[in-house]
Amino acid sequence: TGNITVDTLAPTPFTGGLHPDDDSGVNAADNKTNVTAPRFKGTGENGATVTLTIAGQTKTALVTGGVWTITTDAMTAGNKNYTLSSTDVAGNSVTLPSGTITIDTSTSITAALDQTSDTGSSQSDNITKERKPTFTGTTEPGATVVFSIGGQNYNAVVQSNGNWTVVVTNNLPEGSVPYIATATDIVGNTAQATGNITVDATPPSAPTGGLILASDTGVIGDGITKLATPTFTGTAEANATIEL
Repeated sequence: TGNITVDTLAPTPFTGGLHPDDDSGVNAADNKTNVTAPRFKGTGENGATVTLTIAGQTKTALVTGGVWTITTDAMTAGNKNYTLSSTDVAGNSVTLPSGTITIDTSTSITAALDQTSDTGSSQSDNITKERKPTFTGTTEPGATVVFSIGGQNYNAVVQSNGNWTVVVTNNLPEGSVPYIATATDIVGNTAQATGNITVDATPPSAPTGGLILASDTGVIGDGITKLATPTFTGTAEANATIEL
């Protein structure tokens, strides 16, 4: 004599997905992570075997105490489709709808003195007469940007396309001033852009000048010349532009 157990029911309950502790996006359910070998977690029937298939990998775990956890091997960045199935000791199985996680391991940022604040000889020489200049750049949409300059940190305004802007509100010192722009994306990846600008807010000293001796054809020093195109010379701040 003996007894058998007839079990024709699919193993329930059965749930699963990216482990909340490895979901590093804006919330614990957006399926975005910066972990290259993330874990999956869920609930199931005790004794059942859970199978995860993802990125060419097949991983299994036994349900214990109503829960299961699977750790994947390292994967490259990008979208990864996965399937989860559970098979109980009687051979009944159930498969959840397929899902997708996004592995994101890097971000980017650019930073520069805004052209409207670059008052040097060109709009890209990083020279400005403004003590409170504007900086702009690009980053990953959804990222936050902290701009550090002159001992102050500024939270940039980041547009939906990733373009960002910072207006310095504390006077910068004159001279060479370094800056650091730090971007943090929605999964916690960071990137930095660094640079230097030259702040020159002091007007140049008055130049000196007059006719060169060869052009002064009157009494030397009287400023009189018979030349239609005389030559002038003098002194001024280095790299200044002289208008006559």
